[in-house]
Amino acid sequence: MLYNSRIYIHLSVTEIYCKMSITDLMKPSSRLIFSTTPVFLLVYLIIVTGCSGLNEDARVTFCKNLTANIIASPYSLIWTKHENRFQYPEYAAIFLTFSSDDIPHGSSVCFYEYDTVDENVMTHTQPLTAYSTVPYRIDVDGQPIDQVDLNRSIQSIQSSFLGKFIDGLFSRFKDP
Repeated sequence: MLYNSRIYIHLSVTEIYCKMSITDLMKPSSRLIFSTTPVFLLVYLIIVTGCSGLNEDARVTFCKNLTANIIASPYSLIWTKHENRFQYPEYAAIFLTFSSDDIPHGSSVCFYEYDTVDENVMTHTQPLTAYSTVPYRIDVDGQPIDQVDLNRSIQSIQSSFLGKFIDGLFSRFKDP
């Protein structure tokens, strides 16, 4: 069923509709949009900047979600500050401060290991892109979180994200 479905990429404001069947994508000779032309690069940049909806790095968002999952407060966390620090090239640390109705002041630090083969313009203009997307360590209020608990929280967040992504994907394939 999914094989014959069509993909619709829809962006608001800069409305772009890219209708391409999955079978077209699977053809080796298909150069429809996935070629290395300037048009592809322009479309790619619009899609990448339009899809996130946020102006923060995915590692910062993941660190926030991970912190919220570990704290498990019944109240929403209010993020008051974040700061990126680098111990080049060993690791990057994302420092977050937050509060909620039951936590007047809280902090967390997520540590991401250096994970790039070669440096390029992207890693120089956005240094976090040179680091892993999943932290190897997190401290909450100055206390390191046990590796088993960290792995469990990471798996929980990734499963939740994957479930939401798949639900959203299949909702787009339903007939109107």
